[in-house]
Amino acid sequence: MAGQSGAVGPSAPAGQAAPVTTQAVVQADPAGNERASALDTPDRYDAGVAPPPWQKGGLERGLARAATTGAKVERAGVETQLGALNALIIEGGSAAEKKILAQLRAASAVELNALVGDVSLHALFDVIEDHFLGPKNRTALFHMLARERLPDLSLGNRARIVRELQIGRTGSLSEETIRDLFLGTTGRELTQLKNLVDASDDYHDLAELIYHDIDSDEIRAAIIRHIGVQAQSCPSGELKVLSDIDDTFYTWKDRGFPGKTLYPGVKQFYTELDQGPGEGRLGDLVFITARPGDRPGIVENLTREMLRSHGVRATVLTGDLASNVSNDHIAAKKVENFRELQQLFPEYSYVFIGDSGQGDIKASQSMMKEQPAGVPCSFIHDVIDMPPERRAALLQENVFVFDSYVDAAAEAFRRGLISREGVARVITGAEGDMARVHFDNEAQRQARQRELAEAVARARQLIQ
Repeated sequence: MAGQSGAVGPSAPAGQAAPVTTQAVVQADPAGNERASALDTPDRYDAGVAPPPWQKGGLERGLARAATTGAKVERAGVETQLGALNALIIEGGSAAEKKILAQLRAASAVELNALVGDVSLHALFDVIEDHFLGPKNRTALFHMLARERLPDLSLGNRARIVRELQIGRTGSLSEETIRDLFLGTTGRELTQLKNLVDASDDYHDLAELIYHDIDSDEIRAAIIRHIGVQAQSCPSGELKVLSDIDDTFYTWKDRGFPGKTLYPGVKQFYTELDQGPGEGRLGDLVFITARPGDRPGIVENLTREMLRSHGVRATVLTGDLASNVSNDHIAAKKVENFRELQQLFPEYSYVFIGDSGQGDIKASQSMMKEQPAGVPCSFIHDVIDMPPERRAALLQENVFVFDSYVDAAAEAFRRGLISREGVARVITGAEGDMARVHFDNEAQRQARQRELAEAVARARQLIQ
């Protein structure tokens, strides 16, 4: 959570903006070290706290950052520097490149973050060149940002640089710079950086970066190795929520509801698992789907757009055509995606939510077998009317089969994954969602309402 800040300074004459002077608010990190809180690196973009770091607006975030560091910065001065930087980018050429490097080197930490956060990185990186018979200015710029000035860069700006380098072809210099940005970030800040990179609005997420955009096996291995070492000393204490889509998030083959209906309570259940029983961060929802992916990311982007249309923002990991030939192949691909995700976020525990119709039970069993401490349980939405004895047998393997997301919430509460208040919120959400469903017929409506009412009664008895 961001710290509070208080802006203090002289009042301005009427019609003029007051000079921005700031006062630091210092807080202790989990290790007990005092440090300034960073308002420009929130990790809850999907909750509307701030735009993703690759969107412009670094001037405002840079000035806000000054409020947490005790620096005295005048808005007009930073605006002047930004104007000069943009003019040099437009001018181009060796002389302009030299001035850009000098300006960024001379900038204070607050000024550097304001400039990097607001300038078009695409234009900046494009105009700075490694000259064949002259200075290697692009190399100098990337080394400055990812090595010399890295301690001064906010996590949001580190993620913004990674994002810009990820788009399009990633040459060796870009890959080395991405490596340096990750290897120079440690502990809980590394977890935050990974989540910022993963909070992409399109398919350019962390998994895409590490497993597809980076071509160098050596660089990929170095980043994954660094992630693993840092995770050992800094467990997050939180969950990544993995979910299937079809017949889990909304109806596909399930005829208990009208087609493409969001299951009552599913969104609130995701939120409660994501947040946990305390006040954990939001943004740890990942959809693992059998839908075939493609290299340009078209299927993944369309899936993201569908989810956003239902008010859900999340990472999406797709399958492939080969994995759709059978349920066993579907399960194997989902487990493969889980393995890759777990390599990127080993400091997290995981829960998996799927359905009983398409290999998800086998996938969840494999995940728990491979990571018994890291995947404590899974939730399976029943769409095939599973016999009670089969449900009981799966429960012994920590696979909970349910009909209503209210029942799933009750089981999550029993296991300490969500709070008592969280169960109540899932009940409220499910009842509201159910009231908005346009059923195909009266018999369908009565069956689903009776099912929900029975689940609500059980859950309320549990949390009394």
